[in-house]
Amino acid sequence: MNLDEVHLDVELRGMPGHELTPISVVLEDAVFLLSDIDLQGKRECADDISSAKCEAKTDLMTKLQKDRLKYSPNALEEYFHFSFYLIPPGGTLDVVASGFRLENQARIGL
Repeated sequence: MNLDEVHLDVELRGMPGHELTPISVVLEDAVFLLSDIDLQGKRECADDISSAKCEAKTDLMTKLQKDRLKYSPNALEEYFHFSFYLIPPGGTLDVVASGFRLENQARIGL
């Protein structure tokens, strides 16, 4: 079965022996993606993420369930709301997905 995924390539701090570690955050079985991103503002702030969180129940999920999935009352029961807040004025990225995984990025040397 083909499921939609959202891939975010990031550099995480705190990995042993590395200052920044490139990694892909893969949001699995994504059903909604909403973004409000100021691309110029994002570039001015080095494309940095200010914070991120994952929650099982949010106002956004309730609104999506009520407005878009009203005939499937339990459609988002097994899903999570992943929120990414970029450094202002970068904006936000919201994804409703069933889970996530981390994938190592292969470093390419020149």
